[in-house]
Amino acid sequence: MGKKQTLKITTIGQNEESDSKSKEGIAEDAINAAGFGKFNYKVTILCSLIYINAAFSVLSTGFILPAAACDFKMTTIDKGRIITAPILGSCFGPFFWGFLADVKGRKFALLIAIFLQGNCELLMSIVQNYWGFLILKFFSGLGVIGQLSLLFTYAGEFQPTRYRKKILSFMDLALVVGMFLVPILAWSIIPLTFQYKKSFFLFRSWNLYIILCSIPAEIVGLWMIFFPETPKYLAETGRNLELFNVLVKVYTENTNQSPESYFKILNECENSSTQSLAMNYVKKKDFDEENLKNNVSLKSILSDFKKQAKSILKAPYLSRTILACIIAFTITLAYYSFLLWFPEVFQRLARFQKRYPNETATICSISDRMYSQSVNITEVQIDPFGCDDAIDTSVYINSLWQAVACVPSSIILITFINKVGFKYFLVAATLAAFLTTIGLLFAKTKLQIMILTCLFESMTSVCMSVIFCFVVIIFPTNFRVFAGALAIFFSRIGSLVGNILFSYLIDNHCVPLLYTIAFNLLLGAIICLLVKEQKYV
Repeated sequence: MGKKQTLKITTIGQNEESDSKSKEGIAEDAINAAGFGKFNYKVTILCSLIYINAAFSVLSTGFILPAAACDFKMTTIDKGRIITAPILGSCFGPFFWGFLADVKGRKFALLIAIFLQGNCELLMSIVQNYWGFLILKFFSGLGVIGQLSLLFTYAGEFQPTRYRKKILSFMDLALVVGMFLVPILAWSIIPLTFQYKKSFFLFRSWNLYIILCSIPAEIVGLWMIFFPETPKYLAETGRNLELFNVLVKVYTENTNQSPESYFKILNECENSSTQSLAMNYVKKKDFDEENLKNNVSLKSILSDFKKQAKSILKAPYLSRTILACIIAFTITLAYYSFLLWFPEVFQRLARFQKRYPNETATICSISDRMYSQSVNITEVQIDPFGCDDAIDTSVYINSLWQAVACVPSSIILITFINKVGFKYFLVAATLAAFLTTIGLLFAKTKLQIMILTCLFESMTSVCMSVIFCFVVIIFPTNFRVFAGALAIFFSRIGSLVGNILFSYLIDNHCVPLLYTIAFNLLLGAIICLLVKEQKYV
């Protein structure tokens, strides 16, 4: 730690940004000087748990649908509304959470998002009305997108430059852990046959499953209360005393050395602004009570948002903004179209095999024979809501295999991200997902379908984590929240469109549906090739 720190500040090249970049450079230097250690691991674990919690909220929906279909008398369109509701809620989220994060900080906004989602899902477990469930799912989705919008920024703004890409890539492994835990918990709880019924209140195993899925949000939210705001946010809002208290905390936890040694390192930095700020802290200059307050007014935040919007919609940021939004839209459309419907697809496959044990069929031919409008009406009326069919064990097993398939791709991402870069991971994974989608048009056996869905999940899950990381990398800090909000907004629109298409087309127009998903993946891969990775870290 005694070596001289050589740390450079990225130049934007625009006069109106110089002050913000100076503050970013100060924070960047100070974070690098604080080293990497125990505190960084704690932040990484916290953000990983937030990602796992988000995975619980998103993935559990697929297992709830077949289980709750009988109680709520849900058709395929009704199930589509349940899946679409949180995505619709998430469409309103990116700019709201980005605005709140700029006004109150990353930590405050994350806490609100976590508790909003967790408490809504607790209420979902006892609500007895389909439309009430739908409304709560809407607000749960609003909370989930807040977590996904901000956790990468929160994690990234604590990490030294050298480790930032790897730490952000590590988040994909957290998603895989969530993919393991969700079906295991569902398999343990949903098949239970108990129920509590009194007057208009009915509580069954799937209600208990929702309660258990909401608990991680409450736990991780309580733990996050004890974490600080990010240094970069504190630097940009002029809260210098709080900034240095956080930096000293990070340094002392990482190195077990005294604050004085940290100030000595800062004084050796080439950035004169960092040296000056450190000296002022030691001498208690320019750290009066005003610096304890965030004096950023609502008017100034709105003005800053307006300036960010103007900046990213003109050179040199316009092209990368457009490309990031298209990539987010196309890949997310494909990912969420299948992700939330996989348990339903596997359940349909199990019902088909039970009814026609000696036949094979593709996903689309199963829909044509059992669920399309051309099916004989008397056949449709046989248990239309699946009340007589428990969720087949293969649904849980296939979901676990999907999680297993994601492990190698996550490890490869973490291992080679610094050498390969986010861009080429996106291109390769998206093209592979495109090929597996085409393959699903021809797969006729259970094994073939399972292998292809596992490959699809493996490739697209990497894409989703990389997309969130990508925004953190290609935009400077002072544009990052707004640019991220815009990209995530388009990803939510893609999710919404994809799920609406799936719910309305899967029964009667399955083949065009798969071609639409494949086309979006191919388009996403082509657009990825046009993106130039930037040096903002």
